Amino acid sequence: MAQLALVKPPADAPARGECSDCGLITWCLPAMLDSPEVHQLERVMRHRRAISRNGSLFHAGDALGSLYIVHSGSVKTTIVDDNGREQVTGFSLPGEIVGIEAIDGGKYPCNVTALEDSSFCGIHYADLNRLCQGSPPLQSHIHRVMSREITRDYGLIFMLGSMDAEERMATFLLNLVKRCPSSADAGMRLRLTMKRQDIASYLGLRVESISRILARFSAAGVIEVCGREINVTNMQALEHVLADRGKTASSLPRKPAISWTRPVIF
Repeated sequence: MAQLALVKPPADAPARGECSDCGLITWCLPAMLDSPEVHQLERVMRHRRAISRNGSLFHAGDALGSLYIVHSGSVKTTIVDDNGREQVTGFSLPGEIVGIEAIDGGKYPCNVTALEDSSFCGIHYADLNRLCQGSPPLQSHIHRVMSREITRDYGLIFMLGSMDAEERMATFLLNLVKRCPSSADAGMRLRLTMKRQDIASYLGLRVESISRILARFSAAGVIEVCGREINVTNMQALEHVLADRGKTASSLPRKPAISWTRPVIF
């Protein structure tokens, strides 16, 4: 198992968090768990495991030890082919489980790298499996998480196989809004922790295309871009990009009075 590069936790962070007091509990645990079940989970959960930016949580080929819930920060998942080419296959945000793909073969099939200083709650798979046997709600929740991962994989295949560049970017942004726990409190403002190269790899596009599409969305009044932050100002227009799939002309409204020539730099 790869070693985690430890980072110093914030001064106001408790030495050990508890699931029952965690703001992410509604994201990563089923709501129907009763108190005894939550306490059983807390006893085997390793809280606030931290790694620094660009540190590895685990590598492809490592034996399955634990599954991890992202507590803070974000990570990218990558695979490397025989020629050394890296492909980004996903991004995980707070409240999401990392490592579940290893359950079938007993080894992690991918690399997981922190996009920023991040912390994780880890649980050994053997402990989780034992708890699931005595808790149908927890077992059902894990099955739903696995199903969600399969659905996400199918979505990526569909996106790369049939969507044009604008549709891929619109899907990516809408997906982040849906998955980000803080998006409801911050309007539709997203902080992109991934580099544009990572987004391009994930979406199957060139880096230059990412900059052009974001610039076009901004000029059309769909988003506002400020450094790594993107504020979705017109959700309806962004959703309209996908609703009008198949049309030859772009469905985004044009604003001739606005000149936007500078590419967006992450």
